[in-house]
Amino acid sequence: MAIPRIHRVFELRKRVKCLLLILGSGVFMTPILQAQTTPEDDVYRFAHWVVDDVRALIPLHRSRSAAYISGGAAVGLLAFSLADERIVNQATGWKEGAPHTVFRFFNEIGNVKAVRPVSVMLFLGSLTGDDPRFQDAAFTSVEAIVFSNIATDVLKTVLGRARPFEGHGAHRFRPLSGSLSFPSGHATTVLAFTTPWMFYYPHWATYTLVAFSAGTAIARLAENAHWYTDVVAGGTLGFLTARWLSLRHLNNVERGFEVAPFVSAGSVGLRINLN
Repeated sequence: MAIPRIHRVFELRKRVKCLLLILGSGVFMTPILQAQTTPEDDVYRFAHWVVDDVRALIPLHRSRSAAYISGGAAVGLLAFSLADERIVNQATGWKEGAPHTVFRFFNEIGNVKAVRPVSVMLFLGSLTGDDPRFQDAAFTSVEAIVFSNIATDVLKTVLGRARPFEGHGAHRFRPLSGSLSFPSGHATTVLAFTTPWMFYYPHWATYTLVAFSAGTAIARLAENAHWYTDVVAGGTLGFLTARWLSLRHLNNVERGFEVAPFVSAGSVGLRINLN
């Protein structure tokens, strides 16, 4: 079990380094960006986004509402886990009646080794055009994948839930054991990748992208690689991360800080607005 665990730690380090590299570039560019307005088609806006988004995560995770949501989600997943083994047993039977290529296709859609390069190439390709909205959607998709994958890898490593094929049942958790079932990285990745496009281009055609996430979830269950609650938690994590980033970017969140005078009854002063 040592080799898979070392490999997973190595993969997590690479993802953290990737985020730190982007973040470091953004920090370096921040003084320049704050000294001038950033038009919507300025490519350097993306470095500023990363800095702002990481800053926004700190108070978000400390908020009381986040604690309530996390607690409620944990209780809900615990309740759903009672059906984990039954659902996986049913799903493994679906694989026998379907073409192998179908399950292979949906597995690859959620494979971060395939999705991450595709998302990066899509973003880089968007920079050759003159459509800021498409560029924003592509970048948000890349950022959502990186953020959610880091969170997923941390949870996998810390919780150490055994996969179905390991034969230990649905409720075996051994922290830092090398078991990496919860949450599903495939489910996280596919929804982190597709969700921004639904927000930037709301249309029935983009809403059909949900079918890819459903197909990936079923494929992972049928492959005996994940429990039902694994794919639910992973998909939720990927969707919420992408949704949060999409709304921040679409709402044109102010970057850096703003100092503005204010006058109220009996007082005059300056208001500092941190983002």
